[in-house]
Amino acid sequence: MPRPQVEFVQTQWLDWDASRFDVRAGAVAKVLSEDDDTGAATAVIAYPPGWQGTPHERLTCDEEFLLLEGGLQVNGVDYEYLSYGRFPAGYLRETMSAPAGAVVLTFFDRAPQATTDYNRQRPFDPRKLVTKRDAQVEPWRRLHKPDMAPGAKRFDLKEDPDTGEATWLLAGPPVRKGRFPERHPVVEETFIVEGWSMSPLGPMGPGAYFWRPPDIWHGPFCTPQSGKIGLVRSVGGPLSTEYDRSRVIPVDWHPRYQPVLPDAMAQAAARFIGPAGEAPYSEADVLHVASGGQWAAATWSVPAGGAQ
Repeated sequence: MPRPQVEFVQTQWLDWDASRFDVRAGAVAKVLSEDDDTGAATAVIAYPPGWQGTPHERLTCDEEFLLLEGGLQVNGVDYEYLSYGRFPAGYLRETMSAPAGAVVLTFFDRAPQATTDYNRQRPFDPRKLVTKRDAQVEPWRRLHKPDMAPGAKRFDLKEDPDTGEATWLLAGPPVRKGRFPERHPVVEETFIVEGWSMSPLGPMGPGAYFWRPPDIWHGPFCTPQSGKIGLVRSVGGPLSTEYDRSRVIPVDWHPRYQPVLPDAMAQAAARFIGPAGEAPYSEADVLHVASGGQWAAATWSVPAGGAQ
């Protein structure tokens, strides 16, 4: 079964699972969405301090990842906050470790399995390899689109040479207001890394995630004083946007939480929201996150006692 619509869930509301991915033994994970047919999945994976992966490992799938917290080392390359990599199927991880621990947003394009069966002349597709991108160091580009609220910046991470699928970081400035509903012909997947984004389905804070199938009208979105940084992926091809200019929707800076979620995820979310859709955070939380407060720093921490 293809992935159902998830729009949206706060990652913090989901439980850690210590046995989810055999290829990441010793780590815990929160699965955000999964394709039952292919095993493709998106997850937040937490590696404890001192974690070490299997030496000389190759996987049967492509793996993309973005560092949310801590540090990861792969083949001698250091990955820190807002560092990104994409390893194609068959790519050799001679060493992989998290000396001080790490929390990593991870994307597998099919069920991740270790393999020794690969083409020794061409073990992986070098066109798809992104060894490292660092959004803290490398330049972003400003977006100039007529129907898009001004001020946004984009940091490109990957564009698949065969499918046109892309991954990028999108930064929205403070008090940025969208105007029109929109839709896309492919899947749009988004994870809020920093700040807040207000949508008609509720306020999305750090850790908010959605997987939206093609051709679903949504938005518009607005960002409060915090601004926001989100990772965006298109799945199924390049992302293009159609706007409905016949409908100008007023900005709601305090939207009610009314998600579209699979049953199990809806039950998890229901533990944290009020009877009228109130989310368990306030404008004070928004400002606290924007100022780098401990609420934000504690967002990803593995609970004492480990996985549930």
